[in-house]
Amino acid sequence: MKDRDRTVLRDYLLGELPEAERSELGDRCFVDEGFFDQLLEVENELLDEYASGRLSTEDRTKFEDYLGNLPDGASKLATALVLSEAAREEQNVVPVSSSAALPISPPKWEIVSKWFLGGGQTLRYASIAIVIVLLAGIAYLVVTQRQLRRDLEQLSAERTQSEREKAQLSRDTQTARLEQAAQRDRIRELESQLAQERERQAQEISKRDGGVGAVLASLILTPSLRSTGASDVLTLPSTVKTVSLIMPVAHGEQITSYRAVLQTSEGQVVLAKEGLRAQASRRGRDVTIRLPAARLIADSYKLTLQGKAVDGVDIAQDYYFNIRRQ
Repeated sequence: MKDRDRTVLRDYLLGELPEAERSELGDRCFVDEGFFDQLLEVENELLDEYASGRLSTEDRTKFEDYLGNLPDGASKLATALVLSEAAREEQNVVPVSSSAALPISPPKWEIVSKWFLGGGQTLRYASIAIVIVLLAGIAYLVVTQRQLRRDLEQLSAERTQSEREKAQLSRDTQTARLEQAAQRDRIRELESQLAQERERQAQEISKRDGGVGAVLASLILTPSLRSTGASDVLTLPSTVKTVSLIMPVAHGEQITSYRAVLQTSEGQVVLAKEGLRAQASRRGRDVTIRLPAARLIADSYKLTLQGKAVDGVDIAQDYYFNIRRQ
């Protein structure tokens, strides 16, 4: 194995490779059996260094994290610890003299095999089994504790984020309610201003009519499409002889003439006039019709204003109002 490959595999097992390189190396292990065997070889080397205490504290922690993600990580670690202990006990150190050659140490697998099988001692086998079980259990508990700690931290972070989002949603809901209340108050205020403006305009019309004011009543009609949905109301004293109905129109300068049809709520035609024209006013442009007050009884009325624009398009607008008699 090349030193560079060994270094890369070691960094991979210790979690020191960038995420892109880790993903690429993992894919290679799936398709390259020889490269996967090299990975297992470096893994065994790290297990041996871990068991013999030759890894630094930082590398031990990283390697424990790696083993914690393996299904058999705890078993591998326990086995490595037992083999390392067996090798230390069976390792014989022979003094070196000036006239004697250095003894050749037997391979590690022969030492471990001799330690396990030599002597036929049942107690040793039982001790080995107990140690393996204990070490596996300890390693499993360590890895599980680390995983539980990470899960607890993640759960705590998610709970904190959820509480923040809940608080933000509550603030947003409260803000929306306040805005809706403010909009409703603004609509009521505008409707009140509109009613006051209509009353002022009616007073101005009455003043403009001069001496006829005692026998003339005027009503500025509102188009049927409006937020309140209520009809206009005109109260007629017995002294009123003439009623002036004023209809504000949009784009009146584009209409050459109008036709007005007044009818009761039951559909009976009270008045029909043609050739009406829009006149300029403070509101823009108005179409006005006058009729004797005697023709208006206490009832509900519909006034339809029809016209044709210069481009030939027909338009129509309805106005509703109620007459009350004193």
